[in-house]
Amino acid sequence: MALVEVDDVTERLPETVLPLSEHDEIRVDRFLNDAEEIIRDAFLRNHRYLDTEILVVPWLERAVIRTVREMVSASLIIGPHVGLNSASSTTGPQSDSASYRDVPMVSFSGPKLTDELRDDLGLPITVRSRWKFPSPRKWPERRFR
Repeated sequence: MALVEVDDVTERLPETVLPLSEHDEIRVDRFLNDAEEIIRDAFLRNHRYLDTEILVVPWLERAVIRTVREMVSASLIIGPHVGLNSASSTTGPQSDSASYRDVPMVSFSGPKLTDELRDDLGLPITVRSRWKFPSPRKWPERRFR
């Protein structure tokens, strides 16, 4: 069951991206399937079934549709420039430069489910510590004299 159609995404894209080539229209369809699979897998990893929850939770279907649109449109708009922070070009005696950084919104392969989008879907956000901490003491604790 496809929740989002290709036209739902292409009607919302800016004019700078339009018109889409035949290849890009096929990419939109693939990205829609990929985004929906990513969301379904995220629900399954949390021991939840998306189709059942859509029937029970009234806002969830609309949230999934918005999330799929966001994931796919970001993949199309950013496209081959994923991670590009700045680019400059000089025409004189030829000078080009580009700097890249991590962009959490998309990956090179297409859509990505970010923490903000997970929160919109009501999924838990994974939290990781930045440092390695020592293990806690084992019970029973020794008393110092």
